[in-house]
Amino acid sequence: MAKRNVTTGLIEKYLDRHGWTRHVTMDEPGEVEGIVTSGWRPVGAADGHVLAIDPMKEKATLAFSVEELAVAPTDATPVDRLSGLLLALSAINARLDLGAFVYDPGNGELAFRLGLPIDSDDLHYEDFAHCVRAVTTTVDRYVEPLRGIIDGTCSATDVIR
Repeated sequence: MAKRNVTTGLIEKYLDRHGWTRHVTMDEPGEVEGIVTSGWRPVGAADGHVLAIDPMKEKATLAFSVEELAVAPTDATPVDRLSGLLLALSAINARLDLGAFVYDPGNGELAFRLGLPIDSDDLHYEDFAHCVRAVTTTVDRYVEPLRGIIDGTCSATDVIR
């Protein structure tokens, strides 16, 4: 069972230590521990990304997620692009050691998620920072090519290479 020390307060402290001093803690309906959000903007990018960090004590997991990376609704995106997107996601996810890109066909949203077990007494800063770096590095590397597949400016083959 997850210990009580993996709290939003600890996450805020670790984000500060990581240099991410802009963060917000929000309550979650029906949850005790809340969720912390922060963000980053890749070098040269117009858009930034929001990282949500959720200590899900009931699942003994610290969930890192970046939602709304792109949208490819099934009813508005050409089938060849959806197929290419899913092929690229499968190939990328097979390469990743931590986390995975996920596609929700219900709303067409593309996201990235990483879950870290928090069964032990402590969440060490080094483990936390490693997960933050894994999320940001992976999203920064792949989000634009995946968006390119959706808008037709890039092929799955280009992304997989």
